[in-house]
Amino acid sequence: MIKRIATVVAVFGAASIISGCSIEQPSAGCIVQDSSFALWQARYIVKEADAAKTCGQLKGEELGVWKYANPEATAEQIAANTASRLAIRPRGTASLTRFSYKYTDAAGKEQTKTVDRVTQDKWDEASALSTTLPEMPDAQGFCKATGFAAATVDAAAVFDHVDATMQRAAATSVAYQFGDVEVYSHPSAPGTQLRGSLTYTKDGCTADYEVWALWPATPCVPDSTDPVESCGEGSGLNPDFDAVCEPTLKRCVPAKRPASFKVNPQ
Repeated sequence: MIKRIATVVAVFGAASIISGCSIEQPSAGCIVQDSSFALWQARYIVKEADAAKTCGQLKGEELGVWKYANPEATAEQIAANTASRLAIRPRGTASLTRFSYKYTDAAGKEQTKTVDRVTQDKWDEASALSTTLPEMPDAQGFCKATGFAAATVDAAAVFDHVDATMQRAAATSVAYQFGDVEVYSHPSAPGTQLRGSLTYTKDGCTADYEVWALWPATPCVPDSTDPVESCGEGSGLNPDFDAVCEPTLKRCVPAKRPASFKVNPQ
């Protein structure tokens, strides 16, 4: 049996300060903030060799991220880091499973038609699931998940439900192959940043990216100097995050490769 672990821990500032003394907190294990409460925001940094490709233009996107654990895991499974697993569901696959369009009915009223582009037995393939996730972070505070299956969607073309000659959406095929995903799980920022690699393929075009992501996904205003609008204090992010407003996405993203902090967590 696999059980999803839901974690929401609001942490603002570095490790706890009590009576002016910094208290070193013990690790609570590999915590991952759950996307049932808020999505993650990823920044994609394309490898230079792929920057000119049509599939090399991604700046980032929202991710669904979940931790699954086996409460009946054996000691051998725990030692092999297979008692828990990490799931990642990119918006780029999730958005292709269905398609909605507007039309005007015979009475002149605007309606919405939603069409499944993949069969229900293929929905789970839109998520990437690892084979390993450790129970405890390494000395640098990272929990490394490996062995991801690719998140894939082969989305069928969508034609108008009245005029079958009118194509509403073209068929497309997308795959996300994540690798060496490391979730930062320090007591001051439990499971709120991650990094890894991504091989992205769309309709035969392939590009390689680095992935930098943070939780929760937070909107921002490019060029604003107001901290609330520019990923600073009051924005909803941990104020110790070194985050910037990505102008195309208009979302807060890590300023540097995670762990991305203004100061090192204590």
